[in-house]
Amino acid sequence: MTDTATDATYTTPAPVAARSPASWFTRAALLLLFLFNVATVAGGVWLWRQLDLADQQQAALQDTLKQQATQTDALKGQLEEQTASARRFRQQTTDILKETSEKLRGLDRIDTSYWRLAEAEFLLKQAHQRLFITRDADTADLLLASADGALMQQKDPGLLPIRSAIANDRAELRKVPRVDHDGIYLRLQALSSQVGMLTSDNRFLQASEETDATGEAEKSYTDTLWQHLLSIVRIRHYDQPVEPLLPPEQQLYFSQNLQLALVQAQLGLLQSQQETYASNLGRAFAWVNQYCQTSDPVVAAWLAETQELMRINIAPDMPDISGSLRVVQKLIEQRADDIRRALMLGDEDVTDETDNSADAAEVTP
Repeated sequence: MTDTATDATYTTPAPVAARSPASWFTRAALLLLFLFNVATVAGGVWLWRQLDLADQQQAALQDTLKQQATQTDALKGQLEEQTASARRFRQQTTDILKETSEKLRGLDRIDTSYWRLAEAEFLLKQAHQRLFITRDADTADLLLASADGALMQQKDPGLLPIRSAIANDRAELRKVPRVDHDGIYLRLQALSSQVGMLTSDNRFLQASEETDATGEAEKSYTDTLWQHLLSIVRIRHYDQPVEPLLPPEQQLYFSQNLQLALVQAQLGLLQSQQETYASNLGRAFAWVNQYCQTSDPVVAAWLAETQELMRINIAPDMPDISGSLRVVQKLIEQRADDIRRALMLGDEDVTDETDNSADAAEVTP
C-alpha cells in the first residue's frame, strides 16, 4: 500500500513544448541590435577622438601660422629697412660720384702742376749733383734757370717760394769764381808739347859753345885748349845747395818725368783736386828751373806760363744750393697728399655706407 500511495503521489511532468522559430528570430535581432549599439558607441568614441585630434592639430597649425605670420611681419620690416637703406645707399653713391667727378675735373690742373714740380725737382737734383761732383757752376746755373722756367709756366702763386729759393741759389752761384777747365787743360797740353824744346842740347844746362870766329882764329893753341876746358867745367854760384846736374844721356828720362808731371796735373784738373794739380806743376817748374837754362827765352816763357797756371785755384768753394731742392720736395709732398685725399675721400664714404648696408642686411632666422 505504501508503494501504491507513493506511486499515486508522484506526478510525471508534462512534456516541454518545442521552441518556435519566432523566438530565435527575436533573439538574433536583439543580438544584432546589441552589436549595432556597441559598434555605434565604439564609432562615436573613435569619432570623438578623431575630432579631438583634429582640434589639436588645428590649434597647432594656427600657432604655426601665427609664428609664420610674426616672422613674415619681421621679414617684411627688415625688407623695408633694407629697401630704404639701399635707396639711401644709391642716393649717397650718386652724390659721391658727382662729388668725385667734380674733384676729378679739378685734378687736371693739380696733376699738371704736380708733374711740373717733378720736372723742377729733377732739374734741381741735376744741378746739385753737377755742382758737387764736377764743380761746374755754369752748368748748375743753367739747370737752375731751366727749373725756374718750368715753374714760371705754371703761373701759380703757390710756387713763388720755390722760385725765390732758386733765385737765392743762383745769386750764390754767381759769387763762385769761374774756372775755364777746358782752357787750362789745353794750356797744360801746350806746355807738354814744348818739353822736347826745353831738353834740347842748346837749352839743357851745359857749357855754351858760342865763340867768336874771328877771335878764335887769332887765339893760340893754348887759348883754344883753355876754352875747351872751360866748356867742360862750368862754375855757377847758387844761394842754396844744388843737386848734381843730369848727364846728357839722361835727358830722355828728364823729358819723360816732366811730361808725366804735366799729365798728372791734367788729371788733378779734371778731378778738381787742387793739391794734385798744384804739386805736379810745382815739381815740373822746379825741374825745369834746375836743369834748363833759365836765361833762354823759351825756357823763361815756359816757366812764366807754369807759374801763372800754378796761381789758378781750380777748386773754389762751392755754395750750398740744396735750399730750393728742399722747398720743392716739401711742396711735392703736400700736393701728393692733396691728390690722395681727393681720390680716397669718396672711397672712404662708400666703404662706410657699404658696411652699414651689410649690417642692416643681417636677418635673424
